[in-house]
Amino acid sequence: TNQGIQVLDIYTAIMAQCGPVPFADDGPNKCKLCAPHCKALTVHYTGAGYHFIAGHVVAALNSTLFDIHAESPTNRTY
Repeated sequence: TNQGIQVLDIYTAIMAQCGPVPFADDGPNKCKLCAPHCKALTVHYTGAGYHFIAGHVVAALNSTLFDIHAESPTNRTY
């Protein structure tokens, strides 16, 4: 980003996994993370939803830490 602050876009990942809003509790577009409770939830507060979101957060943190480590002066070879 232009301010040096990284942003993790969870919304796009959830939309790709769950389909368009309103999320479907059944049928061919059934949400994989919150069905059959989509109508009761405003976000994915199921175990599967938390696991899905946590996986994206962990991947982003690992990527950031790898980038920081790679840029460290102690890792440079001369």
